[in-house]
Amino acid sequence: MEKSILDPKEIKNLEQFRDELKLQAHLFKADVKDEWNRVERDMRKLKNQLAPVRRAAKKSAADLGTAARLLFRTVKDGYERIRQSLPN
Repeated sequence: MEKSILDPKEIKNLEQFRDELKLQAHLFKADVKDEWNRVERDMRKLKNQLAPVRRAAKKSAADLGTAARLLFRTVKDGYERIRQSLPN
């Protein structure tokens, strides 16, 4: 069974991955910059969604956690696509 609420370590790892990419932002091509902006918007949404999940302790927390996990995957996949587009 899949976890419904994100572990804070997962978010911290994602933020670290993001920070590493941000250091290479000067290498982004125009299409990658557009992708970066989309993923950054999703990252902000993810952080906003997690605040109530962490406070909630009832059944609705699982629903919010599932939505947050899906958004987490979207953000992570976006950062991964950006990383893969960078020169080695």
